[in-house]
Amino acid sequence: MPMQVILYNQLNARSIPNFQKMKGFLEAGDFRSADVKKVGHNLYSARLDLSNRLLFSFYRSHDHTYILVLECIARHAYNKSRFLRHGGTIDESKIPTLAYPEQAEAAPLAYINPHLPTFHLLNKGFCRKVAFSSIWESVSH
Repeated sequence: MPMQVILYNQLNARSIPNFQKMKGFLEAGDFRSADVKKVGHNLYSARLDLSNRLLFSFYRSHDHTYILVLECIARHAYNKSRFLRHGGTIDESKIPTLAYPEQAEAAPLAYINPHLPTFHLLNKGFCRKVAFSSIWESVSH
């Protein structure tokens, strides 16, 4: 199944440790190397290094899977996450690792612009993900 990583527009890929390497693992479906774990409803983490994790969700549109990167969780501070609701700590040793992309459940997504490297998030309370068209992208900048 083809997958594409798209970054939340408020994140800077250059400030995320080992992001390009992790992006390569995820897009290739190499979940073992990425050390992917399910940490919530359609919320997954991948190990960037010893203490930093990448939080993301899977979405599906037109027979294509998108990995929407939501945030970098620094120093295992899951309690500071904008997207995890429980606000507590996560014991990663008790969460099974996903070895294959087929183990992840991708939620349906009505529209995403696959030509843009980022997406915008509106209505965070309901966690709706939106990727605007190229026209909107040029107007909003």
